Amino acid sequence: MSDAPEFRCLVRGIPGAEGPLVDRTGTIFMVAPSEGNIVKVLPNGATEVFAHTGGKPAGLQLHRDGDIWVADMARGILRVTPSGEVIDEVVQYRGSAMRGCNDLIFDSIGNLYFTAPAGSNGKPGGATGEIFFRSREGTVERLDGGFAFPNGIAISAGDDLLIFAETFTHKLIAYDVEAPGKVSNRRDWAILPTDGGIAGGDGMDFDAECNLVATNYSAGTLEVYRPGGEHARTISLPFKKCSNVHFNNPTSHRMLVTEHENNALWEFDYGSAGQMQFGWRA
Repeated sequence: MSDAPEFRCLVRGIPGAEGPLVDRTGTIFMVAPSEGNIVKVLPNGATEVFAHTGGKPAGLQLHRDGDIWVADMARGILRVTPSGEVIDEVVQYRGSAMRGCNDLIFDSIGNLYFTAPAGSNGKPGGATGEIFFRSREGTVERLDGGFAFPNGIAISAGDDLLIFAETFTHKLIAYDVEAPGKVSNRRDWAILPTDGGIAGGDGMDFDAECNLVATNYSAGTLEVYRPGGEHARTISLPFKKCSNVHFNNPTSHRMLVTEHENNALWEFDYGSAGQMQFGWRA
């Protein structure tokens, strides 16, 4: 089943458009990785720089305290205050610099899971990407490795299912979460349609019915999967190279999508709300 909803472009010309995010005031943020910028998207379609990381920001998540946490491919995990101050959070692991971080997700109580793919790829010997956990107290642990570019990451509403996209294999890989930072039963949860493209999954998000919405970069589609991994529907996009998705707020049916064909941010009516996220909690 394929859906083709009406899409509205909010802004164009953001190099490497990624990391859509909406804070509690309704302000939309996204990243321009090659410029090292986190930008605000203004109602008139213009943007203004909110913060400069000095690196290559790729993913954003909102913390309940109002700070924005950043997965930066050059620097690691950063935190940006409402005033735009950039603070290091995870830039080393056991004395070595982080491999470069791409995406991140909080569980329901503020523990953080994130992907670190820098240097990994789909070539022989290129499966060197990793996934990590940072407890809300600040302890960091490596959960697993050996991946061909681990990318977008999501956790279920019950904090018991962790899924990430391995871009160059088109796989969505899942773990059972036994306790914060303790995962088991690694498995191939779903395989994205290839459509002849090299790159597969990128960003993803759960909806309020526990369905996973995953971008399929080369195909220019969003693939929706039921909680058990069964494919539910395909949402056709008016562009290729879709990079990430994010719901506007916990009651809105509007979904944001970034893409690299026009380096743009779009929105459309998904038809149901997004999963409650840590940054939206009272």
